[in-house]
Amino acid sequence: MGASAYAPRVMLKIVLLAYSQGLISSRVIAQTVHATSSSSPSAATANPATPTSPSSSAA
Repeated sequence: MGASAYAPRVMLKIVLLAYSQGLISSRVIAQTVHATSSSSPSAATANPATPTSPSSSAA
């Protein structure tokens, strides 16, 4: 049911980066990610619930 979740580590990185840039609105963050993902090949190919790299640490 519903859409697949994005990897939690990716979401945390996005939120922390956005807050460090002064973006606190979730809508503004979403618009910024959407606008920049079209110019970034790694972000454009990321799929929900698909890790971007294998986890080497057992946290």
